[in-house]
Amino acid sequence: MAKKKKPKSLRKSSGKTAESYGRTFCRRKRSRSKNQKDMMVIPNIIYPSVPIGKDDSQNVEIEKFGEPVVPDFEIPYHTEIMEKFNGIDLESAGKVAGNGFYYLMGDIARLHSAVISYARDFMIDQWIHILYPTFHDQKQRCYRRYELCRN
Repeated sequence: MAKKKKPKSLRKSSGKTAESYGRTFCRRKRSRSKNQKDMMVIPNIIYPSVPIGKDDSQNVEIEKFGEPVVPDFEIPYHTEIMEKFNGIDLESAGKVAGNGFYYLMGDIARLHSAVISYARDFMIDQWIHILYPTFHDQKQRCYRRYELCRN
């Protein structure tokens, strides 16, 4: 049985297609890189009705629900609460990622996972599209978070 040949038009264009794809990919990569640099320089656009102030003391209160409750005890910091349940490792995480990071362990890690699962399922029930980015390095992390906020 003789092998069927591609039509001449396809034979001529197949080499060009790969070459064209390569050029397009490079253009997109350059464009994406330029866009990322621009996004890091251009600030978020402020809604026209938002007043500009020197600091948060000049924020305008639009709506208030109830009166603030001030407890008669000191509210512990969240890491202190997790330490009481042996659910955090600040020292090991600090060695790996630097100051301010921590590893969740045991029941605290399970609680964290359960809250994330609940939130995900709640959003899916509301027909909200879920996007889960993976982060690889500090620079990409910063760019991707900014992209998610803008979309």
